[in-house]
Amino acid sequence: MKFFLLLIVIAVVTAVVMKYRVKARRERNEVMARLDAERKEFGVVSPTAELFREVGVPVPPELRAELVGDVAPIAPPPTPPG
Repeated sequence: MKFFLLLIVIAVVTAVVMKYRVKARRERNEVMARLDAERKEFGVVSPTAELFREVGVPVPPELRAELVGDVAPIAPPPTPPG
């Protein structure tokens, strides 16, 4: 009798875990599809612009063009006096 009860408890726990894993996988797939659709719609956007967009700050088109471009070159370090 104890073995049967233990088997039922293990089955219920396994079913609950699998339910949440399937739900998480479905949500991940939906998010990836949404991100892919947004990338196709808006093109490549810098992470900074994405952060501004997420919090609702409008990014003007001229600034967006600057953010998407190449990374600015790094200036050489200043030479020490002497």
